[in-house]
Amino acid sequence: MKKLIVLSVIFALVAGAVFAQEVNVGGGIQVGAELIKGTTQKDADDKTPDPEAAGEIKRGRIQLSGQNEAENFGGRIRFNTGGFEDAFAWWKPIDMVRLFLGQNGDGEYTMDPLCWGFYAEAGDILGMHNSFGTAYAGNILGGTDFGMIVTISPMEGLDVSFAVPYGNKGKAEYVYKKFVAQVTYAMEGLGKFGLRYKGGIGEIKSDDAAVPAIYLDLTTPASPAFVIDPTPAQITAGGDNWVLYKAGKKAGETTYDPGALYAYFELAMIENLFLDFGFRYTFNGDDTGGKSWKNPMGVGLTARYDMDPFGVKARVESTFGGDDKALTVFFEVLPYYAVSESLTAYLGAGLSFLKPDDGDNVVNWHINPYLSVNEGNATFYAGFKLNGFGKDGQAKSYMNWGIPIGIAYNF
Repeated sequence: MKKLIVLSVIFALVAGAVFAQEVNVGGGIQVGAELIKGTTQKDADDKTPDPEAAGEIKRGRIQLSGQNEAENFGGRIRFNTGGFEDAFAWWKPIDMVRLFLGQNGDGEYTMDPLCWGFYAEAGDILGMHNSFGTAYAGNILGGTDFGMIVTISPMEGLDVSFAVPYGNKGKAEYVYKKFVAQVTYAMEGLGKFGLRYKGGIGEIKSDDAAVPAIYLDLTTPASPAFVIDPTPAQITAGGDNWVLYKAGKKAGETTYDPGALYAYFELAMIENLFLDFGFRYTFNGDDTGGKSWKNPMGVGLTARYDMDPFGVKARVESTFGGDDKALTVFFEVLPYYAVSESLTAYLGAGLSFLKPDDGDNVVNWHINPYLSVNEGNATFYAGFKLNGFGKDGQAKSYMNWGIPIGIAYNF
């Protein structure tokens, strides 16, 4: 009995010390299903596959965050359905300096508010996110990168940040060459300007061993998966949902990793109208023969206009100017209308255009209407997806379609 009393006292003291600090507990659940989905793309036997149906847990997340009473130390830890997701801690030795160390799946100091934010939660649950953002700097550290960020804020609105992505494990020389430097300045009543330098390794001298390519499978955005050394057929089948995470190299091959410069401007001086501009310049590189080559530049524009009960989002992006002489253009629009306090209707539509240096032009398109029903912290989604893929080389054009539904509950 005495032991129980002692243990109870110890627990009370520990709990009191913990909850005397500011601790937040939160989380969320996302579940979705494809009631039916199909494709017009023929299989190896030149037959159209039968329609399919599927469902999955998109996300089940629990997170704890908090800071000490002095508000100069803090952190967050997250767990997802697959286990541990991310964690980070921060320290402010003085008010104008902040040190971040860890991994933040939401990213830090972003410069692309309407990339993921275009479809946001609906895109995760209904599978409507599209490849966009090559002209934008994104987060100072990628959501899957462990790193350190030192931010200095000498005056209101001005932030100067330096970051090292320690997730790029390897030679110290290579790790520190990938450092990132960024300056942002927010002007009240006008908007925000940002400039970022992202370092590159330059020439990567090969050893005798081959390095496999690594792709990131974003078919389920909430639970991305790494695929090591996939076959060309797997990469083709993955389509836009597969993103090259790390380029491989053959045995004895030398590769080149150039740095890049990004500029960003967010205009917020017009009531109900949000505009932002993105620009990317990737420095020139050298091929294995020592010949210099030029990387394509990227420019982008996103916009959002809200006039209750109607609103619209739009974005356009293009890459051009590289030695490959290819031109890409991506455009997407998302008008929406609040039918009632809880029901909102959306109509997403867009197209992408590729003009290669050699070969036929390729045009892909999509139409994604959907509805959301919101009640407090919970939302029900239902939509229809229709994606058209143009003829690319020997591949014939085809369409994918599906009827997804899903529920999100956050607490």
